[in-house]
Amino acid sequence: MSGPDPRLGAALAAEAGQYGLQTIEASFIAAKELSLRWSTSRCSLRLWASDYLADAPVAALDEFAAGALGLIYHKQKAYGRNYLDYVTSDNFVIAKRPIYLQRSRNLTRSDRGRRRCLFDAAQRLLDLDLIGPNDLDNALLTWTEGANFRRLGYCSPVMKVVAISSVFDRDDVPEYLLDYVVYHECLHLRQGYRPFVRRFHDTEFRRQERLYPHWQEAEHAFLHLPRNNGGVRI
Repeated sequence: MSGPDPRLGAALAAEAGQYGLQTIEASFIAAKELSLRWSTSRCSLRLWASDYLADAPVAALDEFAAGALGLIYHKQKAYGRNYLDYVTSDNFVIAKRPIYLQRSRNLTRSDRGRRRCLFDAAQRLLDLDLIGPNDLDNALLTWTEGANFRRLGYCSPVMKVVAISSVFDRDDVPEYLLDYVVYHECLHLRQGYRPFVRRFHDTEFRRQERLYPHWQEAEHAFLHLPRNNGGVRI
């Protein structure tokens, strides 16, 4: 963990008066996700933010600080447009995704597996008009190195990374099953960066998910995959 960062501290100090803060200590940390942690006491705040923001433009950092303080002290969940535009820009993805991948375990960083290709799965979804080119814009599809039976896939919308368990990189796994998992994660790409949302599989997500022609067969097939410590999830 690095020491206090003067830019982040100054951005927070500019908003500190309305919260009665007298002492602020703010640092960037090497976190895998674009995250925020804090601790408070009477008139002081200690805050740790992901170092993905360490070189953010002043306007974006100021809005991040304002949003963070609003969340901590008023439970207000909002960030300004400068911040959101910065972290959802192609330039941010290009600069920060290599760091994210370095911090991620068990990823091949390639869409080509031993038997299957994730790009082929995505192309089949495109052909069915279930996803569009915009859903895959600047996205990286990658296999996991090991066959993860518990977490079949995951997505980082902010880094535009879709990771699929190599359990599906086998000839005896039905193609529709792989495509369904890829489709599920591409829907998260479509959702985009939603920093304060915790319920990702909402009603609209499930509605879109069930547009996949074989979703019932796929959900049933998941029940017959090996389970580990609580079952499978995507």
